[in-house]
Amino acid sequence: MIRMFCKELPRTLSQLLYNEYQVARKGLDFLLETYPQRYKWVDDPEIIRLLLALSIFYRRVIAQLESAMSFSRRLFKSNVSYIEIGVDQIDHDQVEKMSKTVRDFYGLLKGFSISVELFDYYDSREFLSKVKQYKDFIEKEQD
Repeated sequence: MIRMFCKELPRTLSQLLYNEYQVARKGLDFLLETYPQRYKWVDDPEIIRLLLALSIFYRRVIAQLESAMSFSRRLFKSNVSYIEIGVDQIDHDQVEKMSKTVRDFYGLLKGFSISVELFDYYDSREFLSKVKQYKDFIEKEQD
């Protein structure tokens, strides 16, 4: 599931995201299998896994891009033309590409009425609790 979000990322980053997803998915699957009565509201575990992948992508990529964009824009206002990080240079054009990626991501979330608060969790139990709240919200909106 996470691979669809990682295909354009550098291999080292995509591997880190994939590994984090696998660990989180195992914890999620354990809870769903061990406590079926508690999580009987889960109609389709694949949707839960997709939301998990989205959350990891948000936390590890989008949030970092937002931070880099904010920092870069502050420096660019001070007439800095680019920022050098290792062998890479970040300029206005690259910040705009980052911005487009972030806008596209938020557009996806908006299309499904997903709030980023869904992605702020400590463990699998809390994540499932937030997904349940999201599911209840969506069902209420459809009524």
